[in-house]
Amino acid sequence: LESSSLTKPFTEAEVKSAVWDCDSYKSPCPDGINFGFIKDFWAELRDDVMRFISDFHRNNKLTKGINSTFIALIPKIDIPQRLNDFRPISLVGSLYKILAKVLGNRLRLVIGTVISKSQIAFVKDSQILDGILIANEVVDETRKSKKELMLFKVDFEKVYDSVDWGCVDDVMGRMSFPTLWRKWIKEC
Repeated sequence: LESSSLTKPFTEAEVKSAVWDCDSYKSPCPDGINFGFIKDFWAELRDDVMRFISDFHRNNKLTKGINSTFIALIPKIDIPQRLNDFRPISLVGSLYKILAKVLGNRLRLVIGTVISKSQIAFVKDSQILDGILIANEVVDETRKSKKELMLFKVDFEKVYDSVDWGCVDDVMGRMSFPTLWRKWIKEC
């Protein structure tokens, strides 16, 4: 793992790229600022945004409340009756979104060195159906060769309801992620 690429100081170019990668008018944040505003006034906001990003890099801490979120429930159907009829979304501030995007872009540069080639989920240019097609091929090949096979299906519907951050940190440590990067992820 090329750790220096993850923890080097953030550049204005990568921060600006993260801002410009975001949809300008998709959804305003709880602070009322959307990315169109940030783009339109980048010359005026640049120094403040870069100060926030640089402070995070230097101190490994977020400004208190910067990652506070509002939860909004969006109905999935016309007349929702149950909690399952809603899709929860988190509304979080613009600065936090910029930082998350910058960190995500950095992780994207090294992800190929830490995940298996057979990984399908959350990999750019892979399709959700790829996993199903591969599973079908395995079953077909096993039947043709008359071998025994045991399949294990997992329901991931609630997999992200809770995350064991200690486990995530342990895994990142075993994968040789730098200590500074791990501190940043825990802080976010």
